[in-house]
Amino acid sequence: MSAIKKKLMVILAIIIVVCLLSSSYFLFIDFPSDENIIEESGEYELDNRISPLTNQGLILEISRVRHRSLLDEIMKIGTSWRKKPTFHVVTNIDDSEYSSYKEHGFTYNTWDTIGQELRNIRDIEEEQSTSRITISVVEKVKKGIFRTQDIEKEKIEIIYDY
Repeated sequence: MSAIKKKLMVILAIIIVVCLLSSSYFLFIDFPSDENIIEESGEYELDNRISPLTNQGLILEISRVRHRSLLDEIMKIGTSWRKKPTFHVVTNIDDSEYSSYKEHGFTYNTWDTIGQELRNIRDIEEEQSTSRITISVVEKVKKGIFRTQDIEKEKIEIIYDY
């Protein structure tokens, strides 16, 4: 590459950098900020509503539930780990309970529910600031030959702040 071409490339690069810097400077100077708008109008009203002009809702999505005692079952002598647990998930959002078992008769019969997401959608009262959420994993345990008993294995309580 000749010396003339190198000088031409350097000059062209400098011109491009100068153009970019000057355009960004003028954009910054010309762009109105919120403070300028407030000062010009003399009025400013803070809208501190939680959900202004919209319906308020909550979507609770559980991507995966894993049974914690799988490792204990594998460590036992024998094949007790082959017997998969039967359980269902109960969600409660602001005293509105949803259970896949009670609503649809659906239970999980596995150690891990990957790929079987659970979604619970609820409308919430407008302008409510928090929601109380409870997630419970309830396992069906055999009690005798023909009977089963529901035992709550785990319970998680969450307070969601909007």
